[in-house]
Amino acid sequence: MKDALLKSKSFWGAARSVQTLKKVVPGIIMGNSRAGAYAPEIIAERMGVDFFNATSPAQSIFYNCILLDYLIKNNLNLKYIIYEIDKSDLELEEYPISKEPSEMLSFLYEDSIMAREVLCTINPLNYYRYKSRLMQVNGVVTSVLFDRMFSRHVHKHIRSDGFEVHDGVVLDGNCEGQEVAYYHVDNYKIKLLKKFIRMAKENNIKLVFLTSPVYLKCTPDYSAIFDAFKSIAKECDVAYYSFFNDFQEKELFYDINHLNMKGAYLYTNHIIDIIRSDLL
Repeated sequence: MKDALLKSKSFWGAARSVQTLKKVVPGIIMGNSRAGAYAPEIIAERMGVDFFNATSPAQSIFYNCILLDYLIKNNLNLKYIIYEIDKSDLELEEYPISKEPSEMLSFLYEDSIMAREVLCTINPLNYYRYKSRLMQVNGVVTSVLFDRMFSRHVHKHIRSDGFEVHDGVVLDGNCEGQEVAYYHVDNYKIKLLKKFIRMAKENNIKLVFLTSPVYLKCTPDYSAIFDAFKSIAKECDVAYYSFFNDFQEKELFYDINHLNMKGAYLYTNHIIDIIRSDLL
């Protein structure tokens, strides 16, 4: 079952993470769908370092900590990580038992201590679900079948470097103005973020955290949660830059949370000059 998944070519479900695990490149872009704001070809051109965009929708530090643990053991060329910090990396959330997104990496359960720790910590029932093969059926089999049946027709807009092309412009006609968002920090996520940083440093991987823009006219103001991460970055002595409030032209967004291709290219070119010294 796992071998079939590792041969998959699509970017659907667990097969998306497989594309990252197959890449032997010095640079990885990590985060949820908002990490799609980083165009690898521009980074490669401006920095002379090949990057792969490992964006995985709906994921958080749960998923990315497991992924980094596996990459460290299997991608000896990994030297640079750009991590898009979103509110999902910090905020306390309640997931239904059957819909925890990081279960996408359940196929690494036997290979990764980190996978077992994270999956069983966020939901102790995952131990029994894995042993009963429920997670494999939900996460692996469906991804393999989807790859075999539909990979030719889906995700044509995702390039070989992981960059997902999105055109179009956000519709803001029904926006009622910005509200301040309230949140509770997830202490286990904070623990994993610090562990992520420690793992990167121990393996001589240069790491920089960023937060890309959102269209504030239609989005709650989560500035406070990103301010909370600034103190974590300072404590762990790692670079962090937030552009949450920048690039507010609607023509740069395809929805309220994501830059379109024009916005991503503009944003990527902007951040390269800022983060170059942190990575090289």
